[in-house]
This record gives sequence, structure tokens and C-alpha cells, in this order.
Amino acid sequence: DRSYRFKLKDGKTVALDIGGENPGAYARYARRDNAAPLLLIDNIDDKSLIEKTLFDLRDKRIFPVSLDQSKRIELHYDLSGQSVSAEELAKAKQLGIPTKASRIVLTKQASGNWDLDEPHVRTDPGNSQYLLTTISGGAMRSLEEEKPSSLAKYGLDRPQIRLDVITPSGTQSLLVGKKDKKGEEEFFYAKNTVWPHVFTILRTVYDQLNQDIES
Repeated sequence: DRSYRFKLKDGKTVALDIGGENPGAYARYARRDNAAPLLLIDNIDDKSLIEKTLFDLRDKRIFPVSLDQSKRIELHYDLSGQSVSAEELAKAKQLGIPTKASRIVLTKQASGNWDLDEPHVRTDPGNSQYLLTTISGGAMRSLEEEKPSSLAKYGLDRPQIRLDVITPSGTQSLLVGKKDKKGEEEFFYAKNTVWPHVFTILRTVYDQLNQDIES
């Protein structure tokens, strides 16, 4: 009925022949390498399983680094080189002027909870947790370029957002560059320091990384 060939990690090739359904119609007969024994496998849509793209099988995490060993997280925002003091932030808030700090620093306490060290303002702990969830669980929209020769065309040479996660073994980063659009869908180019490729993230993921962590 159908035949597939798989190449294993050791270089060997395995053939799998899938035949007709069994009398109960809940499984199919199969045979490996055209040899006994006759197998009975689940009756699934094997075509959709086999014909997955490379992106379907890829690890799609935007930041494939565990936060368990991290003690400090820094978010740097491109605000044209301007730094804002805590006093200026407080005054702007009183006047109702939209503000954003150029850097957010979170440190892990002995209890395992994360505290906001910078800027020195009152925060909602739920916002910090929401940010951590985005860092750990945010997903790529698409793969843009496997081995880019230049990051400038993606705006990643001077990223809008740079996330630094500091662990005892070193620092890993996530860069978010310029915005692009396809039809009505907005997305942003991004790259981490773990993998060489450039990928895209949806506007929703960008907004979560760019959130105002202050309550």
C-alpha cells in the first residue's frame, strides 16, 4: 500500500511497508525491511506524520535556556541612548506621561521568587511572572535564515530589545530587531546566542517582552 525509508543516526537505512487494515479497521499491517514478523500498527494518518517540514520538527523556543540556574535577568531597550532616573519616572507618572525604563533587572531570591531591582518602582509580581513565562515558553513564528551573513538587515546589529540571562556558566542573550509585515500580520526578526539562525516572532510575543512591568 505504502512504503517509507528511514535513515537512522548510525547511517543504516530501514524500510517500512504499510499494508491494508486489519478486520477491525483500527490498525494496519506492516513489515520492516520486507522480513518477518508481520506487524500491527495504529491506523493513523501516516502521510501527515511523514511529510512534516524541517520547521515542524525544529525546537521552536525563542530562548532555549533553562531559567532554573539563572540568578539575574536583564532587559535592555533601545531608547536612543537616553536613560531615565527613578525620580523622572515618578514625575512623569504623576503627570500622566507614558514612560518606559531603558533597562529592567530581575534577580532571583533564595526563596526562588524574582524581585525587580531596576527601575526602583512599585510593581505587580504577576507582571514579572508573565515576563518569565514569555521568556521560557515564547515560540518562533518562522525561520528566516539559517546562517545569516549579516544581522544589520534584520535590525539585530542594534536591537530594539536585548534580553540577557546570567547564569554561573555565562550569559545567553535574545535579540529582537526590526518589524516587518506580511499581509495583515506583523512580526519581528529575532535571534538568540544559542543557535545561529534568525527567526521571526509574532507581535504578541514582542508585546510581552516589551511590556510595562510597573503596576
